[in-house]
Amino acid sequence: MTHVHRPEAIQRIIKIIEDGTPTPTKITEHKQRMEAVIAAADRRHQPKDILNEEEIECLIGMKMEFDSLYSDWVGGIKRIRWIDIPEQTDITPDDVVRESMLSTESYFGNTGVEVLAAYLDACGYDNLLYKLGEACVFRTREYLEGIVPWSTETIAVLDNPAEHFGTNDEQILRNKLFNYFVLFVNSKSQNHVKRAIIANFEWGLGNIITAIEEAGFAYCESTVENFGVKLELMHPDVDKPLREYELWKAEQLLGFLK
Repeated sequence: MTHVHRPEAIQRIIKIIEDGTPTPTKITEHKQRMEAVIAAADRRHQPKDILNEEEIECLIGMKMEFDSLYSDWVGGIKRIRWIDIPEQTDITPDDVVRESMLSTESYFGNTGVEVLAAYLDACGYDNLLYKLGEACVFRTREYLEGIVPWSTETIAVLDNPAEHFGTNDEQILRNKLFNYFVLFVNSKSQNHVKRAIIANFEWGLGNIITAIEEAGFAYCESTVENFGVKLELMHPDVDKPLREYELWKAEQLLGFLK
């Protein structure tokens, strides 16, 4: 049986819950108290005035409720729950970018419009992540115009390399893709061109989120010289293209939701 000493803080938390709507400051304070109380279960084994397992489970449930409520606020701004985004009639790309970058509901340990799309797919929407990936990757193909000879075969190789090369082994496919395109895109190519072909490779291999990220790098490299180096140095020049790409993805996602 797991026990925890019942601190006075629990009574204060319960009283606040009963008192009504909490403010962002209250949520932060009492979320921290909840965490402290639950952590105490690992270090206190007092015989007097203790919580049993059922009470501890109840306390953990209360904490989860606070977590959910807390995630609705950032800096005093009322948040839009991800599940509610498709129902918002007046939502803007700026709203979508803000929510996707800040929400605690992110999938894959990451943030971004593509993660929001994956979340909505998991909630029952239809292929939003796939549609977003397709839009992002196909946009990069303008960077390959005049470099890669577009043909029915070339497009088939990029869109479905497994079928074209007759294998599902990802490493073999990567090697075959590299060998197929090395005459057109290689180490001497411009950075945005290299990123564009990588985005297309990842797309064909089914790595949609990685493809979207690489497509973003292709866009940023096309607008800022030495973007990758500047990103590592956290140079202010990188902020504008990164935000532009997020806003563009948000516009696409909103279009798919209409």
